[in-house]
Amino acid sequence: MRYWRILLSVFFSLAVAMTVQAQVVPDKVDVLVIDPGHGGKDPGCHGKTTLEKDVVLSVSKKFGKLVQEKYPDVKVVYTRSDDRFIELWRRGQIANDNHADLFVSIHCNAVDNPSAKGTETWLRGSHKDAANLAEVQRENAVIYQEQNHEANYSQSWLDVVTATVHQDAGFENSIYFADELQSLYKSRIPSSPNRGIKQGGLYVLWKSARPSVLTELGFLSNPAEEKFLASEAGQNKVAQCLLDAFSKYKERIDSRVAASLASGDDSSESSVSGKEFGSSSVEAGDSEFRSESSAPDAASSSKIVFKVQIAASSRQLELKPYNFNGLSDLSRSYDASRKLYKYYYSSASSYSQIEKALQKAKKAGYGSAFIVAFEDGRSIAVDKAREKAGR
Repeated sequence: MRYWRILLSVFFSLAVAMTVQAQVVPDKVDVLVIDPGHGGKDPGCHGKTTLEKDVVLSVSKKFGKLVQEKYPDVKVVYTRSDDRFIELWRRGQIANDNHADLFVSIHCNAVDNPSAKGTETWLRGSHKDAANLAEVQRENAVIYQEQNHEANYSQSWLDVVTATVHQDAGFENSIYFADELQSLYKSRIPSSPNRGIKQGGLYVLWKSARPSVLTELGFLSNPAEEKFLASEAGQNKVAQCLLDAFSKYKERIDSRVAASLASGDDSSESSVSGKEFGSSSVEAGDSEFRSESSAPDAASSSKIVFKVQIAASSRQLELKPYNFNGLSDLSRSYDASRKLYKYYYSSASSYSQIEKALQKAKKAGYGSAFIVAFEDGRSIAVDKAREKAGR
């Protein structure tokens, strides 16, 4: 009862004391912060013979070692390198203090159903469905094991977590890494289903102002996955996936031309279709777009256009309803400087019309979809667009 009383007070009494920090956009990858979840008095979840805190520490060290061997100039920082308890707020702060160019928090899953299995990677966001909320509550529950947690977390964050996410260029980098990682899991660990990329109010991600992800390696409650994750071979395979995703991330960031990032004139829009990235999204920036759609754009003659962003990915995909859970009227923008595609559903000059489209997108499975706005092909704030549109 005390747990829920505290949780509810955190959810509803935290006003606007904390402003959401935009994630930093690195122009070079020099620092990697690896966060082995749980530790010490907090064992995390468990299987029949394994504890989450032990598995993730071992995988984290293997991952860090591989990075140091391949990239001697990259500074690898661990939030913990042994079996000790580290507060959630401190983990994100370690990433900030070390100016991390990427923060990777490593965890395992467990549920009552022993048949549940698969990998998933989380981004900061809002937990709008019951499944996401349950996972968020499990990962955030460690707060209540911390001394002075009322002082450390009150008036600070969950009100912001449940509000609109401050999506930015740094967040797009988080998406890119998560997308690459899940693709590698899928291709190299075929026995473990790809549960996709999700968003939720995970404090360890919200505390960090750096590009950040939390990855779940599998279910310790599943006998086969527990055996795999407890084995040397399994841990090595997972660590290699993490390394290769990091390599792609580093290559992407390091090769980015600073001038194009600053000017923002390399982004163009064209039509394709989405994929399995429905729960991850990122708001359009201030870049200018060329538009091309899967269907005639009903709002093309309007100066102000509203769309529903349903997905983002590093991959160019064909625009077909079967790729978007049956949705049609799709469009895509491509940010060349960040090598990221953003996918949109519907197009309208009326905000009330696009609100209806948003509800349809959510019913189709895109729970984290949101409305974006364009003026003469350039993205602008939705509130500003509504004001200019006069509705």
